[in-house]
Amino acid sequence: MTSPANWVVRFRQMTYLVYPLLLIGVIAAAIFFKTLIFGIYEIPTGSMEKTLVPGDVVWVNNMTYGPRLPYSPYEISWVNVLVWWIQGRNADMTKHWWNYNRLNGYSEPKHGDVVVFNHPKKKDTYVKRLMALPGDTLQIVEGSIFINGELHPAAAKALFYSKISFQNEQFANFLHDSLRLQTWRKNKSGFTAVPLKVAGTE
Repeated sequence: MTSPANWVVRFRQMTYLVYPLLLIGVIAAAIFFKTLIFGIYEIPTGSMEKTLVPGDVVWVNNMTYGPRLPYSPYEISWVNVLVWWIQGRNADMTKHWWNYNRLNGYSEPKHGDVVVFNHPKKKDTYVKRLMALPGDTLQIVEGSIFINGELHPAAAKALFYSKISFQNEQFANFLHDSLRLQTWRKNKSGFTAVPLKVAGTE
């Protein structure tokens, strides 16, 4: 009678079968963890400076609030390539194959959490700070945030921007140099450092 250990040895010697199964197992595990357990994202804009700055790569725990299940195979890494190859050039990668569904997490959203979410009408992924929850009253008064009538403390590394203009270019440049001011221009990708430009001058 052949013992179970001998069957294991024989199976391991079948390299033509073991190696493909091992490769498939590794890929399946990677897809599972990438889809349900964690996500890796790069910060695209400067809206979270200096807590997070553009180019930072962050690891996101999907299990905190519960992972959102994919809308289609195109949201699953590596599987999307296979499906696209099968469907060809006319593949509709924006089509929802399945309804919205989210598994239960081990925590609830809290004020001040840094969260990652998908824009409801775009493909963009946003990284923002959660300020208010359903049922809260949110007010922004002169740059200060009030939640349910109470002042919410600013983040420890938050940056604040002011809009200023000068009529005297020499005085403006003096303040800029002596105070080491940084000037910024807001664009689609966030704030970009630019040289000082005085209103009414070139």
